[in-house]
Amino acid sequence: MEVEIRPEQSAFRKAVFAAYGGLCAISGCDIPEALEAAHLRGRDWRRGQNEATDGILLRRDLHTLYDRGLLELSGGVTRFSSRVVHHYANLEGVPVLIRRDI
Repeated sequence: MEVEIRPEQSAFRKAVFAAYGGLCAISGCDIPEALEAAHLRGRDWRRGQNEATDGILLRRDLHTLYDRGLLELSGGVTRFSSRVVHHYANLEGVPVLIRRDI
């Protein structure tokens, strides 16, 4: 198994955490160990897109769903795939927290 080294990851994570006040943009979770900085669709860390504006702070499970296309953040609200919505019904259609510009 190969793992790509991401030298900007630490700075990206700190910037996204600060921009979201340490809260998951969907669930409001504030447990740092359960949160991850996710790149927004269309942003690529390989192209140097590692600013807070390139990311969103998500709980780990929501990050995984987002990366796999099972969670959409369209129109400022959450939309879950029919495959998983029964587990996330309480978060379906909730407004997505907007990043604070720092």
